Amino acid sequence: MSILATLLILGAAAQPAGEGQALAQRLSGAQPESPADVSALARSLASLGPGHADELLLAWSLAELPPEWLANGATPEPLSEGAHEATLEALAQLAAEPLRAALEAMCLREWEPRERCGALALITRRSVGRDLELALALATPPAVDAPVDRELRAELRSALSICLEREPGAATVLHLRFPALAPAIIPAVAGALSELPPAQAVEHLASCLDSVPGADPMLLSELARIGPGVPAPTPPQARRLVRERLTSEDPRVASLAARAAGALRDDEAVGPLIELLGQGASGPRDAARSALCGIAGLDHGLDTSAWKRWHLAELTFWRKEGPALLRDLPTLSAPEQVAAARALASRRLYRGEIAEALLACLESPESGVLLATCAALEELGVRASAEALRPLLTHPEAPVRRAATSALEHLSTDSRPR
Repeated sequence: MSILATLLILGAAAQPAGEGQALAQRLSGAQPESPADVSALARSLASLGPGHADELLLAWSLAELPPEWLANGATPEPLSEGAHEATLEALAQLAAEPLRAALEAMCLREWEPRERCGALALITRRSVGRDLELALALATPPAVDAPVDRELRAELRSALSICLEREPGAATVLHLRFPALAPAIIPAVAGALSELPPAQAVEHLASCLDSVPGADPMLLSELARIGPGVPAPTPPQARRLVRERLTSEDPRVASLAARAAGALRDDEAVGPLIELLGQGASGPRDAARSALCGIAGLDHGLDTSAWKRWHLAELTFWRKEGPALLRDLPTLSAPEQVAAARALASRRLYRGEIAEALLACLESPESGVLLATCAALEELGVRASAEALRPLLTHPEAPVRRAATSALEHLSTDSRPR
């Protein structure tokens, strides 16, 4: 006798005589007449007791009532939302321990994707303890290289996203487990990690690079997508790990690494990106140009010589003048701060560091300093500086208000990834 048929028998045993089939018919998709109807059905299911969590899980995961539950000749009907919700309500009444034991037992049974989808949906709805480990075990196929259908991957991603919210340290566990995961579920795991707050997502996804053959393109794509939303400064370890992929012999990996480096505003990647610009393959070349334009805020096209001259000039400035100028900026006189702001606004490398240093000048009582600083921040285009400009919108002097408004409008529309 199948376990599915057992649920009907158990339901009948839990009901007064003759009501077992009625319970099955109620489950078959008939709409409940009232909220009380659904509650009564939930109580009927719950009366199976904690020893029958397996059967309740099956009822939760079913798409339609199986033929053996129906009278001879009847046609299976889709289960209603009310039936699903009633079953879930019944499951919610069970203690976590027997429910977790049922899920663990399911992991050892024959692979049934629909059943496991239902179990993952349940983990999304309520915690049973050790949810992260259970979710991974439920979604891991019997053979390492076996495929996993789209619905199961989607349920796994949802379950893992909830686990990342529930369990401290779950993100670290996931990225440490990443190299040993079945290839078919890696996209779901990466997708869940990408839903973390942007800075955390970037750190964990970058840490997974070079750990699973063939996974780097997907990870780099996610990093390129998330990167623009990461507040400056972006995580240095993530930038380094992405930068190392710029020299990949795989053109696809090199291209995606270039896009991710641009999204993460990695000034240290400018040299390797210029080298990539000179390669023959159009994919890496175009991606490198796009990244350079984003980092520098200017465009020398595909002219590697022009890019190298610009880069050398920037590096020379930072080697000889830049660090001391940023260090001394808060202590300079008002005229010196104005001159420094104008000079720094013309620099294109390390714009994030320049903008951060210039924020100190927004505390100046001198309107000339405020005007020069607003203009410099507008030119630098670093969106992270917008919040510090907002108090100037109510400054008593109209020119300062106009300068702050102009800078904020520019920062809100600037397409450069800052």
